[in-house]
Amino acid sequence: MPVDGVILLILMLAIAAGFVLGRHSKKIKNSPPPQQTFDQRCLGGLNQLLSDRSDEAVATLVEALDVTPETMATHLALGALLRRKGEVAQAIAVHQQLLAVSGLDLKQRQYVQLELALNYVAAGLYDRAEAILLPLQAEASIALKERCLLVLLDIYQYEGEWRKAIDVAGRITAKTVFGVGVRPLKSHYCCELATLARAKGDWRLCHALLIEAASYDKLGLRSNWLLVEFDIRQRRFAEAVKLIKRLIAADATVLPLLGNALIECYVGLGRPLKIRRYIEQLLEGNVYTGHGAAFVLALARDIAIVDGATAAQDFLLWQLKTHGGLSILAEMLSGVAYADSWDGMQESIAVINGALAAGVSYRCGNCGFSGNKLHWLCPSCKKWSTFGWVDDSLAIKARARQY
Repeated sequence: MPVDGVILLILMLAIAAGFVLGRHSKKIKNSPPPQQTFDQRCLGGLNQLLSDRSDEAVATLVEALDVTPETMATHLALGALLRRKGEVAQAIAVHQQLLAVSGLDLKQRQYVQLELALNYVAAGLYDRAEAILLPLQAEASIALKERCLLVLLDIYQYEGEWRKAIDVAGRITAKTVFGVGVRPLKSHYCCELATLARAKGDWRLCHALLIEAASYDKLGLRSNWLLVEFDIRQRRFAEAVKLIKRLIAADATVLPLLGNALIECYVGLGRPLKIRRYIEQLLEGNVYTGHGAAFVLALARDIAIVDGATAAQDFLLWQLKTHGGLSILAEMLSGVAYADSWDGMQESIAVINGALAAGVSYRCGNCGFSGNKLHWLCPSCKKWSTFGWVDDSLAIKARARQY
């Protein structure tokens, strides 16, 4: 286990005590054993702690280190060590005993309360932690208040109390929290509320929350993507196209996520030539072969409807030569659902489509967690906005298996 400050402190005391005892102690025969000294009790508590005998260790160490304002730092370190070891009940007992001691000043008592709240969070007792933190942050110093607010924000985020989280985030002075700026973080919280409103069919509230989210982060991908979906649902295709163009102009890598929506708007507006030219201009650049391939295929299907199957196949061949990608190849082999005479290809088509379905679509840029679902908050490292789409991951995996 890692050597924490309390262990190092007690170990140094024990070594010093051993040195002194070694020089001055004498063996007394036929006499009762002497009572253990303070340092011997500390050494015994240390041995018990290192042996994972936490109950005995806490009892021994607390008995040896009387709770006074002078020993409070050691008790705080002991409680924090127990919490990290998973001995939350013991940590709570240590910090509760500290609060029962008279003679602690206000600042010391507040830090003990924070540690006790952290114990309750570790135990999943969020209501108890909140009951401590809310009054504590109102009267604490600036530094301690910031720590309380961060713990409260973590609680509200875990419990999905998004409106409370927005309020707390607005009172934090740090520029970044949980790996993202405070204003983009508030935008995420608004998007969470908007998603809940959408699930309930409250479209007016959903739209209001998305506008609020965009006010915190004007070019935030998540809020604007949801706004695009909202506009399309309301058949406001022109507004959706303007928003998509603005997002792509700011960051061309969002094309894989918004490509299908752009095609839907193009069809919904009656296929105006200016949007067709805009799409073709985008395709002259780098089109991502993962999610970007879905954009290419959607356009290919529309070309087949307007210009015929041969034109669609020629378009796909051009994209395959230019950008590659198994998705495009699979669509070519299937004849883009326009030709039924590709005898003998059904098995190959099934294999490729199965490989595509099993492929990884998204990966966290912070910890590497991956999957087929886009997470705005990584389930593994709990960082926001770290997921990106994986391009042609199947080809990369295939190459890796060859070596």
